[in-house]
Amino acid sequence: MAVQKRRKSRSRRDMRRSHDSLPAPTLSADPLSGELHRRHTVTADGFYRGQRLFESPAERKVDPEVNPEVNEVQAESPAGDSPRH
Repeated sequence: MAVQKRRKSRSRRDMRRSHDSLPAPTLSADPLSGELHRRHTVTADGFYRGQRLFESPAERKVDPEVNPEVNEVQAESPAGDSPRH
């Protein structure tokens, strides 16, 4: 096992550690909603580069007249009982 010859001073230890800190994430504002988000990442509202990619789960509403199959599937299988693969 390697053993040091001299003890490292506080100054040298801190100089070595000066690059160990993590940088703060770069945030951008969405041009349409103004929401802050990480760069190159879809916002929580579903926007990316000014375009709407998907609806957020809170905004999704199932209309039984438009898609009756969705309601049948939800009624048959509760949310907590999904088969594991």
